Amino acid sequence: MPDWQQLIREQLASLHLQPEREAEIVEEFAQHAEDRYQELRSGGQEEAEAVRITLEELSDRETLTSGLHGVERREARDRVLPGSGLWRDVRYGFRSLRNSLGFSLVVIAVLGIGIGSNVAMFTVVDAAFLRPLRLPEPERLVQLQETPPSGGSMPVSYPNFVDWQRLSQSFESIAIGGSFEETLRQSGGYERIRVGYVSADFHKTYGVPPAIGRGFAESDDRAGAEPVAILSYRFWQSHFAGDPGVTGRTLQIDDQMWTIVGVAGSFQWHRGGDVFVPIAFGQSKYGLSMRENHSSTGVIARLKPGVSVVQARTEMQQIAAQLAKQYPGANGGNSASVVPLREFMSGGIRQPALLMFGAVGLLLLIACANVAGLLLARAAVRQREIAIRTALGASRLELVRQLLTESLLLALGSALTGLVVARLSFEWLLTVFPAAESLGGIGLDLRVLAFSVAAAGLTAVLFGLAPAIQSTRLNVAQAIRTGGRASRGSSVRGRTRKLLVVGQVAMAVVLSIGAGLLVRSLMAAFQTDPGFRPEHVVAVPIQPPDRKTADLSDNARLLREVTDRLAATPGVLAVGAIDQMPFKNVDSYGDFYRDDRPVPAPAAIPNAMKASATSGYFAAMGIPLLKGRLFVPADGYLPSLPRDLSRVLAYLRTVEMAAVINQTMASRYWPGEDPIGKTFRFGPPSMKGPRVRIIGVVGDSRQHGLDQPIEPQYYFSANLFPILSATIVVRTSREPAEIGSLIRTIVNENQPEAMVTQVETLETMMDRSLAGRRNNVLLLGLFSAIALLLAAFGLYATMAYTVAQRTQEMGLRMALGAAAADVRGLVVREGLVLAGAGVAVGLLAAVVGARVLASMLYGVAATDATTYAGAASLMVAITLAASYVPAWRASRVDPMTALRSE
Repeated sequence: MPDWQQLIREQLASLHLQPEREAEIVEEFAQHAEDRYQELRSGGQEEAEAVRITLEELSDRETLTSGLHGVERREARDRVLPGSGLWRDVRYGFRSLRNSLGFSLVVIAVLGIGIGSNVAMFTVVDAAFLRPLRLPEPERLVQLQETPPSGGSMPVSYPNFVDWQRLSQSFESIAIGGSFEETLRQSGGYERIRVGYVSADFHKTYGVPPAIGRGFAESDDRAGAEPVAILSYRFWQSHFAGDPGVTGRTLQIDDQMWTIVGVAGSFQWHRGGDVFVPIAFGQSKYGLSMRENHSSTGVIARLKPGVSVVQARTEMQQIAAQLAKQYPGANGGNSASVVPLREFMSGGIRQPALLMFGAVGLLLLIACANVAGLLLARAAVRQREIAIRTALGASRLELVRQLLTESLLLALGSALTGLVVARLSFEWLLTVFPAAESLGGIGLDLRVLAFSVAAAGLTAVLFGLAPAIQSTRLNVAQAIRTGGRASRGSSVRGRTRKLLVVGQVAMAVVLSIGAGLLVRSLMAAFQTDPGFRPEHVVAVPIQPPDRKTADLSDNARLLREVTDRLAATPGVLAVGAIDQMPFKNVDSYGDFYRDDRPVPAPAAIPNAMKASATSGYFAAMGIPLLKGRLFVPADGYLPSLPRDLSRVLAYLRTVEMAAVINQTMASRYWPGEDPIGKTFRFGPPSMKGPRVRIIGVVGDSRQHGLDQPIEPQYYFSANLFPILSATIVVRTSREPAEIGSLIRTIVNENQPEAMVTQVETLETMMDRSLAGRRNNVLLLGLFSAIALLLAAFGLYATMAYTVAQRTQEMGLRMALGAAAADVRGLVVREGLVLAGAGVAVGLLAAVVGARVLASMLYGVAATDATTYAGAASLMVAITLAASYVPAWRASRVDPMTALRSE
């Protein structure tokens, strides 16, 4: 066996090293030379040839010089920073990334998008699931609701709340509140605001002390008490500029003057409230004293210490059962539910938030796979560097640590970029998930920063570990000899890169299918027949005066005056009015029962949507009359009637009402019968409501949204049934602004105190009803588009790298007669094979996970073949585009140049 130390000394003689330096280099390289020699002998080389090759590999002056400098730098760092290996790795990593600035910026941009998307969605998930409500001991706060026999939930009637408050033992305090829109009258004009009618313990139950002044006392919430009000914090800031001297001033809301006694703390009630007043003042105004009345009220409670939600729920169900027996007419079959407040408030965004969080998780994995592929390609260039460091004594663990440190630096840079991306998206996310605002909003805090740091660390491992392990698995001598052009393990790295591409394609396909299904759902909703013709229809809400002394018959006369004047206006084809405009938070329902049959049990009393409309409403909307007739003057007019529920009910019991019902109500409750002339009773039996005679049947129309089911509905005549506000509906060839201006003129001439608010087209209202579904499409569509771009980039980079590594092979093929088209086809086919494998995996994963998306779809199955085929075809098209440029370059290789390059 040759004396390797002596042979190496001979090689180093030309460098004229100091003896101690020469000894360092000889010691570092001698073991490597022995390993390389034994490898060549085991491969069948003669001893002399093995010695010659080994010495040739070691004789490279650049290699020896690099080795010497590496020893010197290592010793210098050890003297300055003894034992601080990690800090040395950080400094070396910074220099390495700075020297490859373009590569570093690409990686930071790719990962920044992935991390930023995850951070942004984490803020929504954090608000919906993790972060406590910004209230004292929020885990003790619960929402109480009534549950009808048909399921779901409904607002709590005030008398039931009083009984709950009296009978329950699980709660430290219990409060009720109802939110109503009323008119604030100021010297500058009128303004519609939300007024919260709440019980005295309302703010106390939430645990929010007043910012200024005092809260409500029990004496404030009694009949005959002085009218006092508490401003919401936001209203105080917007209308009084945060004036600390606001207490003692007065507000006029409708015809009532309120003395301001305080400002609520900075908490936002999820039902919305600008001004809070005692609920005692709303009992007569809104009929809250009726046990049958469930009018926009909600109940919150604070559990006693040690009482669980399950215990409270059990108790409330027992109380509800007791009240159902005591008041079977109003409460028959009703139960009660107890839900943690944060769960209740976040219910509407939980499923979409989790879906989008899963989507951005896939997006981050795609970004990590993309960067891992880039690092594997970069590793090929760094093989000589790694080989020299190995030859100079660096262990594999130290090298992996160094490479992971570089990955961590990239991830931290990406995290900073991601925080910027997330911050820029917050405002838009609140439009997609508006409930997050009442949950405390979204933003950057310590939890979000901790998540971003954790995401950075995880991504560093995900995209850095495999390349680090693969990069350090090499033959040192061969890597030094070839300068990184080829080495043992390159085939392993090639397979790893291909697996990463397959994974990227698979995840991109899953996201594309999810986005495609939501797009198909949105298209299906838009194509749904609403039951009316929305084109050229303008809707203009009118709010008559809300004074207690207002005559309700004046409202009906105002509607007649407006509709009659408009009907005579050129360009107006039809005009009508209704108090429950479709797609405008329709929430008016009424019990009813056929009076030609035995009175049903309380739990079996049917319920249907209720509205008051003029005869012209149906023509203006384009809702067809299928049978019978519409309202005529002979059906009667509302007499002079004050705004008092007991007086209204007394009046209704004296008349027989005329009603038009929709087709669904006719077929469901009068199956196989002609409903014309049939009668039913309005309200539950305990209310002893009026008899209603059916005079006509109209076509079905959707009320809550294009993607919502059609419900039974009946219409009373607006001439006869009291209404508080209404929307004028005009089918016209004129501009909406002209119609709005004309209506304002007519209203001002007849009732100057009445308010005309926004003017909208029916098409705009329909479009807004799908805003949530559209936002989901935009969000998931954006994520899938980014995923497709990243997958295309990863595929392109892989094919370009493969072509570069196979330049000699391509040249040889062309030298042997292969045409350029053959070479292009070879590269493109390889890309299609990778994409095909990814598409197959993605389709299978999408089928398995389809049930996650099923509840969010409308009019399309979760396994819709068209969507799946479209996503697969799109991925194939992207593959062809991403593979063609590398294929074109491969076909332009000069055979002789390629062969001489080796």
